[in-house]
Formats: sequence, structure tokens, C-alpha cells
Amino acid sequence: MTRALLVGLVVALLGGGALVALPPSDPPQSGVRQPRADAPLLVDEFDQPPGLITNAWAYYHPYDPAGRVSPVWQVTSGSLFARGDRAWTGAPDLAQPDLGSSAGSGSAVFRLRSRRADLLDVEVRARVRVLQWTDVWGGSPDAVVLWARYQSEQHLYLINVLTSAGTVSAAKKVPAGPSPRNGGTYFTLPPYVSQRAAPVELGRWYEVGLQVCTGPGGRTSLTVLRDGEVVHQVEDVGVGSTVQLADTGALVTDESPPISEPGRVGVRADDAGLEIDRFEVRSLLDCPTGTAELQH
Repeated sequence: MTRALLVGLVVALLGGGALVALPPSDPPQSGVRQPRADAPLLVDEFDQPPGLITNAWAYYHPYDPAGRVSPVWQVTSGSLFARGDRAWTGAPDLAQPDLGSSAGSGSAVFRLRSRRADLLDVEVRARVRVLQWTDVWGGSPDAVVLWARYQSEQHLYLINVLTSAGTVSAAKKVPAGPSPRNGGTYFTLPPYVSQRAAPVELGRWYEVGLQVCTGPGGRTSLTVLRDGEVVHQVEDVGVGSTVQLADTGALVTDESPPISEPGRVGVRADDAGLEIDRFEVRSLLDCPTGTAELQH
């Protein structure tokens, strides 16, 4: 893996990830907002000795000094390993991870979230490759997901960036609701599925990204990127808008406001084995409203 030149590095156990000053981003393309050129809010290149980074056992045993604790991440389901200067979920299975995830990864249901919970108008980018799709769990469509504005397991934005079906979509999960799963309902935001998506090639590296921001009118826009290209754009208008129940496809009226509070970011994977080469979060310079699906 090519490593960025590290100008400064700060790791705080409960405060966030490694902060790295990097060169400015490339000029923005149409439909892409420009992130600030100052130091990122969070960077992890996973260039560390091989072995377990952290796992769900550590999350559910926070006071046990034997647990593998990450200064950047929490894993609420599954395991995260380092190998070859990359992060790896391990082979997906439904094991309950032990102290060292020695009897199984549990990563067929993989949930990785940042310790930082103060991220608002940001661009999230990750270099990811899917090694395999499985049907071990079968609880959700096979997918790799980016999270943003994560308030809790029941309240967040969820972006399907890489799926076995090749689709891209964006959803808001709200507590309770008409079709709850794990205490919350997923509302897919219109336009419901990107027309610019393409099937995922196993073993190929993708740079996936998400820009999320709330404009002066209170609407939250989400722009999804793949390899630097905008592949999907949605806007969470909130109460009174028409949204789709992710479980059934039924159209319903949204009764929840946009998620406008800062929160965590993260990665979710369902029935997927994957590697992450780099994860970065930067602030956005501006946040205009009025996103729409790209013409194609």
C-alpha cells in the first residue's frame, strides 16, 4: 500500500482517529463538493503489525484490560484484523468472537464505527475491496455500506456503496417506525436506486465515498462516489416527503426530520469478506441544497 507522507499524527483514545496533514484534494468534479484542504478529521491507513485490531468482544467488555482496544474504531459486531498494512474483516462467519477472535470472526454481520461522534458536514472516503460474497447470514442483501451521522444503531444514514446486485442506494434509519428491524425502520430516499451503478468485481480495489451536509433550509444531501465519480445523489427533505420502506419497497410518507446532528461514521458489511486500505474523513467547504439524480 502506498503510504501518505505524515506531517503530523495525533491519536486520542476516546477522542478520535489519527490526524494527518495531507496535500489538497484534486479539483472537484461536477456534482462533488470540495473538501477543505486542511488536516483531515480522521485518517486510518491500517499500517500496523498484523493481528487483531479490535472486535465485538472488546466492545462488550470495555473494562477488561485484556480486550483489544482501538483508539480509532469500535466494532459492535464481528472482528477487524490488520494484515499487509490493510484492515481485514476475516472470513465471514456467525461465530461469537472471543478475546482474540481465535474461534471465528463473526464478520458475516460486520459493524465498524468511529469513536469520534462529532462529525457533521463531511466527506468520507475509503479504499475497499470485496474478497467474497457469502450466504452465511442472509439477514440483509449482500452489501458494503458507509455510515454517516450515526446517532445510534437505530438512527443513522446508510449508503449501500458496493452490493452483490450492483445497486447503489441511500437510506435513513429512524427509531421505531412502521417496519422496525433491530429497533428502527429503514427509509430508502428518492431517487431510490442509482441508474449509474455497476456490478462489483471481486478482488478489485474501489475508492468509495460519501458527502453529507445540511444546507440552510434544513435539508440534508448525500452524494455517493465511486472511484471519484458521482454515482448517486439524494436529499432528505424530512417530514411529508415520500420515501420507500427498504424491507418491502412500499412508498410511505416520512414522519421524521433529516438527521442534522453530528455523529459517527463507519463501515457495515453483510455477508461479505472485505479489506480496507485507507479510511479518511474531511470537512466540506460548502453545502448547497437541491441535489438530484444525475442525468445519464
